Amino acid sequence: MRRVVLLRSNPINPDPAVERIASALADAGWKVTVVGWDRNGEYNCKEDKLEIGSKIIRVIRFGIPAIFSGGIKKNLISLFKFEKRLANWLRDNKNEYDVIHAFDFDTGLVAKNAAKKYNKGIVYHILDFYAADRFCEKTIGYNIIKSLEFSVINVADATIICTEARKKQITGSSPKILEVIHNTPGYTAPAADTKFKVSAEKIKIAYVGCFEPHRFLKELLSIAMGDSRIELHIGGFGLYEEYIKECSRTCDRIIFYGKLPYEQVLALEEKCDIISAMYDPSVSNNRFAAPNKLYESMMLSKPVMMCKNTGWDDLITENNIGILVEPTEEGIGIGIDMFIRRKEEWREMGNRAFSIYKKDYSWSVMRNRIQDLYQDL
Repeated sequence: MRRVVLLRSNPINPDPAVERIASALADAGWKVTVVGWDRNGEYNCKEDKLEIGSKIIRVIRFGIPAIFSGGIKKNLISLFKFEKRLANWLRDNKNEYDVIHAFDFDTGLVAKNAAKKYNKGIVYHILDFYAADRFCEKTIGYNIIKSLEFSVINVADATIICTEARKKQITGSSPKILEVIHNTPGYTAPAADTKFKVSAEKIKIAYVGCFEPHRFLKELLSIAMGDSRIELHIGGFGLYEEYIKECSRTCDRIIFYGKLPYEQVLALEEKCDIISAMYDPSVSNNRFAAPNKLYESMMLSKPVMMCKNTGWDDLITENNIGILVEPTEEGIGIGIDMFIRRKEEWREMGNRAFSIYKKDYSWSVMRNRIQDLYQDL
């Protein structure tokens, strides 16, 4: 049995992108281990089990305190600690894996060095292009990190990107094999017994994910507080959690759920009318983003609300499966008004979205791609 270790700089609790890859490889007969970073704990190393379908995946976590969404400046020392501990683990366990699958540059450089030292295969999986995510373009930091990330791409046995558009972002690198694996969900039946506080009269907007900057959460909260037609259902965790809790205490049309199991995420989104997948296009990475919420909306036959110029304009407009908004509070408000005026089209929008998902973006299509890629390594 061939063995692979997946590296990710979060605790995988949950991380649907990592869990889907782990599941696909386990189904193909690979022995899978996942190594992650717990930023809320302080411990050397803990081993746990992750249940994915019928598979039990071994998970290793390093507890190194850090500020979630705190940026590279606030977390630089913690990141160095994580990378050192990761390098040590790869050294000490070099006889327990054949391939290293590294997600993003904060594990990629460590993986590159370990693969060379211990003669291992390496797959580099880009969910976010690191330099663009953390530095302004045309700065020294951007150019240095970009050069280092390209060095990982160039030596990897295969590189995975999450949209076709990302090919432009890595222009200048020389991947040996380049594969597109969309960050699309595998179908999970929504939880049937979950009772959410959903009003039949209100326009129900759902956002469940990370509470990070550049996702227009504060703007969406402000609109919801001021528009009695709207009910905002919001779940997840991150930087704005206390602010969101306070908004929910102030306005009873903002319902906060905290972190939810994935089947409940889907159950909540299924009960709502519109799914928000808004990213700020002024951030370079967001122009190439593959938001889970977009794929979830298509899978659940729901119309989606996205910002213009985030890489999906043609899909949304040509197929009429949602609304594109200007990336401002005013623009989002105008978009919501447009949605409400087109309420009779929602069902048709959702049906078209599901047809596109099933044909081009379903996890069964992506699972075959990842399994074929690993078969050829």
